[in-house]
Amino acid sequence: MKWRLSIAGMLVLATGCGALMLNYTPRPQCLHKDDCDSDWCCKDQGQCGYSEAHDTCVPRTPDDCLNAKVCGSHGRCGWNQDAGICEARNDQDCQASFWCKQDGRCKALSTYRSRTKTEFSTFVYGSGDRSTWKTQTRIRKDYQRCVAHADSSCVQSEGCALQGDCAFAYDPLFAGKDLELMLKCAPANVEHCAQSTRCKTDGEYCEFKPQSYEAEWYQAALARRALGGGGPPLIKGECYNDSDAACRRSKGCRERGQCYQQPAGGFCVARDPADCKASKKCVEEGHCTLSGTTCDAADNADCRGSKKCRVEGACTAVNGWCHPVSDAECRGSTQCKAKGLCAALEPGSVDFKMCMGSSEEDCQAAAECPTKGRCHFEPKRFCLVSVASCQASAECRSKGLCVPSKNRNDCVAASASP
Repeated sequence: MKWRLSIAGMLVLATGCGALMLNYTPRPQCLHKDDCDSDWCCKDQGQCGYSEAHDTCVPRTPDDCLNAKVCGSHGRCGWNQDAGICEARNDQDCQASFWCKQDGRCKALSTYRSRTKTEFSTFVYGSGDRSTWKTQTRIRKDYQRCVAHADSSCVQSEGCALQGDCAFAYDPLFAGKDLELMLKCAPANVEHCAQSTRCKTDGEYCEFKPQSYEAEWYQAALARRALGGGGPPLIKGECYNDSDAACRRSKGCRERGQCYQQPAGGFCVARDPADCKASKKCVEEGHCTLSGTTCDAADNADCRGSKKCRVEGACTAVNGWCHPVSDAECRGSTQCKAKGLCAALEPGSVDFKMCMGSSEEDCQAAAECPTKGRCHFEPKRFCLVSVASCQASAECRSKGLCVPSKNRNDCVAASASP
């Protein structure tokens, strides 16, 4: 249930008149020719062309990598033609990346990608009989990616300030599996946890728990390392909540009713129905009833008392969350009057409804038509703008926002238009 509703949460964020395309499409695997021109494979990963040799999508030129999102986010700006992937060319690529700023992954380190190549061979005997067998070969291609490598990069990262990940850690649990998780930043002492925003602002995860050396997987990694020489694995620990009292002081208790410690994980969970009813999510989203270790919207009464019902028409409980199920719920909401979102519709391939544009009349009657120019209806969209409605809007006269944006969500200044 929770994974589905994370999609719902992203869609509900678009309660403005965004021209968001609301069909949910999983990311392609970039293994087939038809995947290569997708936004994810090409614009995000730089794998814009198909290679018979690699049997997958690969970068075609250095520009495919330089122009891809993975360059700025992961530091993978260089074209590794042999491996068929974008890689970090050097430490400078990593240091300029979002990963370095966020997680301290500022060092380019060699790793590899591998795949299995399957071939079939046939031998014809003198008698005419045939024998066929299958051969599988593991092909390894080296390339570089950005990882954490020192306390200095971890201390300067946002992860240190936000959640106490201030020290370099080597985690043998991920050896040979995931380089980014094997070489990472983690807290090393209680000071790292106590200075974090998560502790100081949210009142959560303020205590430090060192890695248990008794864990079976740790002992196995230690034994393997001892056979090959070297010291014990370098690993730190984690920030956690050490008691019910710590959880009751936390933001999670106030907002989500998660006021008791889960001893096994050191995080906070819901346990008391009264905490759910007193939480912010009850008031705003109808999550007022204890369900296992979370607070959910158990019935329509939970939803109807919430702000989400009044504003978004989400007055019916559906699988633990509040959604609109009828046009009447949408028409009673404040966003129908303000934004023209007056019909309960399923936005694409997801199995819940939300209030959306219903007619040209509703869009033109909405408060945002004369002020923001959002006067025009399109099926399964929000109310959109046009050249005429932008020029007639109050914000055109007061702010100079007189031309439609590319997606027709808003009126923008002429200099900002495409």
